[in-house]
Parts: sequence; C-alpha cells; structure tokens
Amino acid sequence: MQQLQSTTVDDSTRWRAADSLREIGTGNEIAIAALVQLLQSSTVDDSTRRWAAESLGKIGTGNEIAIAALVQLLQSSTVDDSTRRWAAESLGKIGTGNEIAIAALVQLLQSTTVDYYTRLQAADSLGKIGTGNEIAIAALVQLLQSTTVHDSIRRRAADSLGKICTGNEIAIAALVQLLQSTTVDDSTRRQAASSLGKIGTGNEIAIAALVQLLQSTTVDDSTRWRAADSLWEIDPGNEIAIAALVQLLQSSTVDDSTRRWAAESLGKIGTGNEIAIAALVQLLQSTNVNDYTRRQAADSLGKIDPGNEIAITALVQLLQSTTVDDETRRWAANSLGEIIQNNQHRIAVVKALSDYWQFDDKYYHLAWKCAQNMPYPHFYQAWHQHNFATRAMRSLKKILFTRII
Repeated sequence: MQQLQSTTVDDSTRWRAADSLREIGTGNEIAIAALVQLLQSSTVDDSTRRWAAESLGKIGTGNEIAIAALVQLLQSSTVDDSTRRWAAESLGKIGTGNEIAIAALVQLLQSTTVDYYTRLQAADSLGKIGTGNEIAIAALVQLLQSTTVHDSIRRRAADSLGKICTGNEIAIAALVQLLQSTTVDDSTRRQAASSLGKIGTGNEIAIAALVQLLQSTTVDDSTRWRAADSLWEIDPGNEIAIAALVQLLQSSTVDDSTRRWAAESLGKIGTGNEIAIAALVQLLQSTNVNDYTRRQAADSLGKIDPGNEIAITALVQLLQSTTVDDETRRWAANSLGEIIQNNQHRIAVVKALSDYWQFDDKYYHLAWKCAQNMPYPHFYQAWHQHNFATRAMRSLKKILFTRII
C-alpha cells in the first residue's frame, strides 16, 4: 500500500500494487481507502484510475466510500469514456441496491455526451444492481421507447429489465410494445421476448403478445423459437401456443431445422397434451424427415407425459426400426428410460431390446433399469422370448413328425 500511495514510483508499479490488493484485500478498509485515494489523485493517468476502479469492483462490495469514489469518477469531466465504463462496470458489481450508484448510472444512461459503449455499460450495470428500483426501471423503459438509439442499446435495456422488475406492468407493456414494433430487427424482438419470459409470469398481455409473435409469418424461426421458449416459462400448457407449434410441425413448407425447434418447444410447453403427443408421434413416424428430427421428437416425447401409452408404443417401435440409425435408437432408448412406469411398459421395452441386442451403454443402462424394477421371471421371459418361441416351434415340429410316422 505504501507503493500505491507513493509519489516517487511510476504508474506501472502502482498497477502491480493495485493488482495485489484486489487479490488479498477483499473488504479490507485500508486497502479500499488506498485505492480510493489513487482513484482521486490528480497525478495519475486514466489507465491507473481504470486499474484502481477495477480493483475496487472486486474488493469493495457494499462499501460506501468505494461506491462514492466510483460515482465521483463516473461524473468527472476530466476522464475519458473508457474510464467511465470501468467505473460503471465496478458499480455494477459492488453497488447492489445503492441509491446513489443507481442514480449515477441512470444519469450516465441518459447522457448525450458519452459514447455508445458507455451507455451500454450503464444499462448492463443497472440490470445487476437496480432490482425493483423504480428510477432504474423508468430509465430503462424510456431507453426502450427511444427512437434515437441503436437497437443494440435497446436490447441491452430490455435484457436489464428482464433481470430487475419481475411483474412490473410498465416494463411488461414497454417490452410488448418493442416486440410488436415494425422498426426493430428480429434480434431485438428476441431479446424482448426473452425478458418477457422472465418477468411476465401469468401476465395476459405478455402471453398474448408472445402467442402473436409465435404465429407471425414475418419473423424468422429463431424468433418464433424464443417466443415459444418464453411462453413455456410464463404460461406452460398454453393451448394456443401448442396449437401454433403443432401447425408448424405439420407444415409442408418448413424445413427440418424448424420442425426440430418446434418439437423441442412442444417438449417444454405441451406437458400431458394429447394433441402435442400425437403430433410428435406423427413426426417420429414420418418418412419425410431426417433422423436428427426424429431424435428431437423422441427426446420431447420423453419429457411431456411419463407413462403415456401412445408415446411409449411409438418409442418402442422406433427402437425396433431397421430404417433409422443406431444414434436415433439410442435417443429412443433414453426417452423410454424417462417415461416407462410399470411392469407392462418394461416388458415391452425388454422385448424390443432383445430383438437386436448390442452391448451399447445406453441400451445396457435401459435393460438394467428395467431388470431392477420388475420380477426376474418376467424379465427372463421377456428377454428370452425368441428362445421360448424357438423351443415351442421345435416341439410342434416333433409332434407333427411323430403323428406322420
């Protein structure tokens, strides 16, 4: 610390001293005071101030003196934007809930004299320390609605709103407005949809807007997928969303990649839904899709309705299929391991496995799981079904031969 405070050492030496303090001085009042003094010195360059600011961001959590010094640096007219960004980033680490830090970051966010990257950092830091703060939320909403900022700043503001204002009606309305805007790109809509999925649980306006986005024909598939994923977070089982995904799954105008994400989304939001299950089974059995798509259908069937007879039958058929590759069978085996629930299911699975047994870890695990949860005689009979059938045929031939003689 003496080196840090000395006026006879160069800045490089001070950097090394600051670096050492952030490794050993967490919460140490003397170390924090020394870094604050360095931050406020008029004899050091901006690079040294940035280094001190970063160090405070690692050891000064909740410290009022450190926060005040970083705010002062943020508001200084004699430092460059790069230094302000470092100060803003550190405030985002140590200033949780601090009104002074939040107010300073809001001021930086609204400034027209700082560069694009500095405003991005201010928005990002508010998303870390401004939970529930009305001033922070209002500033981010205002940025979201601005027509003079770049979409990337709106995205950062939307991302931060998704972290700090669960259930906030004003924020939800602003995100819905952004979602429906015709002047923003799909990447921005995806971020708005993602944030709605975090803060809009049960909100009818948010749900309706996400359903509308899912059904839109003017956005890309990735944006629809994000809408479906957010709907899963805030309204699992939404019938309209499920119907839209099923329609997409069955469309003849979409590619396999789109079908895969629709199938993945159904695996999240279609729990217990018979229409969703039937559509996934249909996809599993289709001859017009590739094995990658079948694997996703199999995976989703393993998630949405444990014990479902239709799903189990379809997966057993896939396991026995000779027209798909081994990797697809392994996905079917994995899903069966998730959804079989009773002895009847296990017997069907064991019979299917015994048809073409290979010493593959996935098959072995499934067979072992069945064996552990069913009476051994049942397992033995199901496993050796072919032997029983062969012996029965031999006995029948022997009887017929004896009668002929």
